[in-house]
Amino acid sequence: MVVRPQSLELRDDEGAVVAALDYMSAPADAIAVLTDLFDVPPVDESYRGTNHTPPGVFHSWDEFVLDERFYDEERRDGGAFDYVWPRFAVYFDGPSARGFDLVSEQGIHAADAWSTLSGDPVFDANLWTCVGTPIETVDFARPDGQPETATVVATPTDDGSVVKWLGAPVMIADGCA
Repeated sequence: MVVRPQSLELRDDEGAVVAALDYMSAPADAIAVLTDLFDVPPVDESYRGTNHTPPGVFHSWDEFVLDERFYDEERRDGGAFDYVWPRFAVYFDGPSARGFDLVSEQGIHAADAWSTLSGDPVFDANLWTCVGTPIETVDFARPDGQPETATVVATPTDDGSVVKWLGAPVMIADGCA
């Protein structure tokens, strides 16, 4: 499994993409594909929304988490929020889940040394997100024509020595509340 800025890619042993789960697609469809792939249903944990995030459900298979988010669909459609309000996001909390490699396009895993990641040319600590450091970006135009940048981010452990988790999509931001 490869985390990308706009989708989760499922690849075969040779690296060819066999399926891409777009973060704007129906979470139920992605959950069905992943349940079939992992051969077990996820462990589900509901969470409450805050003034910055909607309520949702974490669907977990070992170290892989699909974060289903319950944004207001009418506001999404009317506000051209697209990837700013993804229907789901993914997090890799470890290097593998149920025998499947969890990796970035560059080959980075959660639990890798942070120094390895920070030396990679794609690492850009100057790009601002509300969480994590971007390690892959993709620029696109929202439905209203405004430019947007989606990223895959990595976060370090508290001591800064190891990649704690990888996640996507996370948007480039001017600031966070």
